[in-house]
This record gives sequence, structure tokens and C-alpha cells, in this order.
Amino acid sequence: RKPPAQLRSGLLHVVDLFILGGALVLESLVMLRWLEKNGYGPLGISGVSLGGHNASLAACAFPRPLAIIPCLSGTTGSNVFTQGALVRACRWTSLHTQLHQHEHGLEADFQDLKEYLTNRLMSVEISTVSDQVYSHNEEDLFTLRQRLHNTDGSIALFRRDVETLQQNFQPSFHFMSWIMNQMTHLRLMERPLPNSSIISVLAEDDEYIPWRLADPLREIWPNVETRYVPGGHIYSSLFHHSAFRKAITDAFNRMPS
Repeated sequence: RKPPAQLRSGLLHVVDLFILGGALVLESLVMLRWLEKNGYGPLGISGVSLGGHNASLAACAFPRPLAIIPCLSGTTGSNVFTQGALVRACRWTSLHTQLHQHEHGLEADFQDLKEYLTNRLMSVEISTVSDQVYSHNEEDLFTLRQRLHNTDGSIALFRRDVETLQQNFQPSFHFMSWIMNQMTHLRLMERPLPNSSIISVLAEDDEYIPWRLADPLREIWPNVETRYVPGGHIYSSLFHHSAFRKAITDAFNRMPS
């Protein structure tokens, strides 16, 4: 399903992210329904980073209580691409040019896309249906931990780069923020059903998912428990698997039998 010209996980177009997310949510709903149909339960859903956010979106669309455990994910994709580390992954010059070429039609186009994806998800008959390998050598792991922790200078430089990009491409940043909020913000989705058990795990120094710059999940899903692990996004995704597993176990244990 990956476009032929795409290299690894680097998406070619902004719209590909929404199509990818819509397909992932749909597949999650089908899998959850299959498990329910075959007598499994209680059911839950979890993921890390983008997978965590898509797990949250899928949980919003499932008509049963779930154990929901989003790890290292926020409440919207907006700040990830306009304030987080993935700012550098966007070709702002090309986006800026496209915005001015289609200034009056883009909002309508993306509203149409949102409606299409929403209708596709809602029309599903639910009742019927590593890029780099790290050595395990202890010395290598210690070195990697040190490199991932010693990032203060890099973060300061990165934030200056983001400010420069925001100044140079301000209209494009505003439009990207609007698109991402429209398509991914949990506040615009249905809440998970009551009796769902929700535990969110965040990295304290996450620069990929700058969750402090977004609406807190507890303001959208009041019954969520939020846990924190030390470190940044990459460090936490590599070395805090035990915290993720503990959150998953606890969330399932709180589900009604």
C-alpha cells in the first residue's frame, strides 16, 4: 500500500497522513469487532507515538468501552508538525507556494476530505466485520542513553530554527495548524464510552510530541490517568517499554469483566 516513490516512513504529501490515519483507524475497528465477535474481552487498544494517537482516534469510533493506552502521543497532530521536531520534515517552501496558488480553495478541499474520511469510517458495518537495528551490547546501550540525554544544546538550536521558519512561512504554518486540528484533534471527536479505562503515558522531555503546547487530554477525557516517564521521545520509545506494559496491564485490570 505504500506509494512506490516513498522512502521508508517519509510521507510524500500532507494528505497522505490523513489517508494513512483513516485506514489505520478503520483496520483497528475491524480487528476490535472480530475479537468481540469471537468472544474475546475485555478489549483494549494501545500504540506509541503516531500509533498512540491513532489508537485514541479508533477508540473514539468504537461503540463499546475499551482499555485505551496512548503512549507518547498528544491530543492533536497540529503542534507536532508546527512546533515539534517534525517541523524540519515539512517542505515549507513547496507548501507556501501551493498555498498561494490555491489560496481560496484549499480549506474547502480539506473539508471535503474530512467529510469523506468520516463518512467512510461511519459507514462501516461494525457488526459484520526498525529503520535502524541497535546492538544489545551493554556498552552500546549506555552510549546511546548518554547521547539521547545530552541534547540541551541541540534543543535550543532547534527552537531557534522553528522560530525562523514560523516567521518566514507564517501563513503556511497557520494553515497547517488548521488542517491538523480539523483532522486529528481529539476534542472534535466523540468521547470514548463511559466505563472505558484510559491511561496515557507521556515523556517528560518530549520534543517530537510537544504535549505541553496542546490541550491536555484530561480536559477532553476527564477520566484519564496520566503517567510520565523521564526522557525524550526517542529515548522513551526505546527504554520505557516496561512503563508501557504496566499501563496496559493496569488499564485492562480496571475494565469491568
